[in-house]
Amino acid sequence: MDSASTIPFKQIETLQKRIQFLERELKHLNIAQANINKAHKKLVESERRIQKILNSALDAVVVINNKGTITNWNPQAEIIFGWKLAEIIGKDLSSTIIPKKYREAHKKGFDHYLKTGNGPALNRRLKISGLHQNGIEFPIELTIIPNKQNGREFFSAFIRDLSEQVKLDKSLKESEEKYRNLVKNSPLCIHEIDRKGNIAAMNKAGLDMVGVKNESEIIGLKYLDFPSKKERKKVAGLLKDAFNGKTTVFEFTTEKNRYYRSNFIPIKDEDGLVSSLMGISEDVTQRKKTEKDLIESEKRSRKIVDNSPHPVAVHTNQKFVYVNSAAINLFAAKSAKQLIGKNVLDFVHPSFKKIAKSRIKKLQSSGGKVPILQEKFMRADKKLIDVEVNGIAIDFNGKPSILASLTDVTRRNAYESAIKESEERFRCIVEDSPHPMAVHSNGVVLYTNDACVKVLEAKTSADLVGRPIMDIVYESSKKFAASRIKNLIKKGGKTKVAVEKLVTLKGKIIDAEVVGMLMKYDDTPAILVTITDITERNKFEVQLKESEERYRSLFENAHDLIQSIDLNGSFLFVNKSWRKALGYSKKDLISMNIMDIVHPDSMHHCMLMMQEVLKGKVMKNLEAKFISKNGNIIEVEGNASPRIIDGKVVATQGFFRDVTKRNELTLELINEKNKRIFESIYTQEEERHRIATELHDGLGQILTGISFNIDNIRNDLESTGKYKKKVFNDVQSMIKNAINETKDIAYGLTPATLHDLGLKPALKQLCKTMSGQGKIKIGLDYGNFKEIKDNNLNICLYRIVQEALNNIIKHSKAKKASVQIFKSKKSIFLVIEDNGKGFNVEQTQKNTSMGLQNIKDRVESFNGKVKINSDSKSGTEIIIEVPQSNK
Repeated sequence: MDSASTIPFKQIETLQKRIQFLERELKHLNIAQANINKAHKKLVESERRIQKILNSALDAVVVINNKGTITNWNPQAEIIFGWKLAEIIGKDLSSTIIPKKYREAHKKGFDHYLKTGNGPALNRRLKISGLHQNGIEFPIELTIIPNKQNGREFFSAFIRDLSEQVKLDKSLKESEEKYRNLVKNSPLCIHEIDRKGNIAAMNKAGLDMVGVKNESEIIGLKYLDFPSKKERKKVAGLLKDAFNGKTTVFEFTTEKNRYYRSNFIPIKDEDGLVSSLMGISEDVTQRKKTEKDLIESEKRSRKIVDNSPHPVAVHTNQKFVYVNSAAINLFAAKSAKQLIGKNVLDFVHPSFKKIAKSRIKKLQSSGGKVPILQEKFMRADKKLIDVEVNGIAIDFNGKPSILASLTDVTRRNAYESAIKESEERFRCIVEDSPHPMAVHSNGVVLYTNDACVKVLEAKTSADLVGRPIMDIVYESSKKFAASRIKNLIKKGGKTKVAVEKLVTLKGKIIDAEVVGMLMKYDDTPAILVTITDITERNKFEVQLKESEERYRSLFENAHDLIQSIDLNGSFLFVNKSWRKALGYSKKDLISMNIMDIVHPDSMHHCMLMMQEVLKGKVMKNLEAKFISKNGNIIEVEGNASPRIIDGKVVATQGFFRDVTKRNELTLELINEKNKRIFESIYTQEEERHRIATELHDGLGQILTGISFNIDNIRNDLESTGKYKKKVFNDVQSMIKNAINETKDIAYGLTPATLHDLGLKPALKQLCKTMSGQGKIKIGLDYGNFKEIKDNNLNICLYRIVQEALNNIIKHSKAKKASVQIFKSKKSIFLVIEDNGKGFNVEQTQKNTSMGLQNIKDRVESFNGKVKINSDSKSGTEIIIEVPQSNK
């Protein structure tokens, strides 16, 4: 028997059971291990999620162990405290992020918790200071949560940086204080209304508005007691709307006729229900009055704009909707109808259309106004003009529009161009001027021309520019020169000519006449100095005085008025006859200038003559008017000549004769001549009138009677059958022609319209008649002319027009003519024009044209003036001026 057979069956069975048990246990162990692995995996994933949450947390999260050592540190902690994770892990919390002043308390609290399990700072929000890595403390909110894991204590700290919140809290507090003061000191009435419609609070401005001193006097009063009775129902409805959550704005009047503008703002409680209303009221009584005044003002303004001399236009959607009369004239339109409805760009030159369109678009989109811009416009008559355009967005008749203020700068541009050319010429003149000129500012020379370089004995302008201006003033003149500069800067303008002593760069002392004028040089306030070296002239003047002494006696006793003037116009000598005629003494003449005695009528002429004499010319047959000391006008004629020494003009001398009485006699003769002419014309007109009356009342009536009798004879002969129609028709035609010719002759002699209706109807009939006779278009413009009562002057003006139009029809070959008559304050003006071939005025006057002479005689008989302009291109223009006061 083998060994297996020796093992008892029972033992085998027991062994099998043990094996089965072990297999089951192993299976359970494998399952438990799988669960452990799975739990470990979940734990790792959980830790990762927790770390991820910590990393993304907006608060700083710091974990420390029971020894106070930092074991975890999220990114937000890095941002708040400045420590990187690698730098902080393992460091003591107390020595890193807790300020020194809190460390002792922190240590005690930490130790106390570890011993007792209790900590007053745990599980609650604390507002303390934290410590940044750079050593700066800042406010934080700290919450510490204790935890246990595997029997070991650790702590999680959640930290929030309160720096921004502290700032916001401070700003909020300041804002609340500001708005509290704003309500308190507001000029508007700010009040609170409770649910019952009673006033619950009111600021000082409101108390003043309703006329009470203390808030207690108004608290509890009904708000509806303030509006007038007729408006309380409306206000009650608005109160109801406001308590339903609607903000309302309205106006009402009180029983005392005060106007108020108010609004209700609902104030809601925590549940969103309206608990009360905030009311803001403003006394708009004055504004209402102002609005009424504004409406009246707008009416006046519209009238002002309509009649303004400044062109104004309004366009909507680029089409004119309004133009004033000045704008109509600017565009050379006949009336507003020619512009209204037209596109504004049709009047803009093509080269400016793009920018004009852009400016219009800008105003339409953003409103406001655009800066002034110069554009080129094309008028209705196709003429180009330069216009400054200033645009502003407005509301016109309820539509967004643009108001354009226009200024015609065509003429100004021409002037500016001329000024620019003039300035350039002036600069060239200064550069090349023989007169020394210098510019200085703040006491330093900025510019000198070549003549100044020469007179101050410098090599170039660079030797003078940058020097103190006082370096070229001699010591004895420095105080005087400094005073003149100071006064010029203070008062502006220019100084009078003054003699100063200057010193050249070589040390030479010269006498100079100096004139200073305030100006701008390169946009800097400066003084332009003009220097005249009179060193040599002074020597000449000494010689001149010696020479004059020799001739003084001779001139002193002459009958003619003799004078000698220096180059500045000051008197050097006048003889007895001169002093007697004008009444001035020698003492008077010391401070006088030649221009002091010249009458304004002769001023320009005398200055021109003086300039010619200073050039060395002798001027003969001069005529001028002087003013005597007692104010009488002395008329003189004579000669003026230069006084020349060593080839230079050093003075002028004049020899004159008093012709006042002679001219008075001549004037009397002229007046007498005019009187005779007037009487002759008057006699002619009277005779014309008499003949015309006789022709009309005598011959005209006779011819009319003959015509009537011929008609009767014709009727008689027709009944007998002996009537010869052709013969009677010819006779009747000749009689009618005779009647018409008699009327024409009578009208030509003296028009009845002139005597019966006045000058204006007579001229109208004359222009119409002559226009038909001469087949020429004749225009008539009365302007501001009103009928005058002087019949003789009416006849004079009528005959002048008649004569002028006859000449135009006979000689000018004109297609058009015009007659204009208008008044000024003192005169009547008559202008007659044509577009004919013109004529030589001077030659015609020499040939003593009867037509022109008749016109001239008639005008002179009324002390008037005649001016004739004529050329072959533009035709002829006759301008007549007659004083209104003459009869």
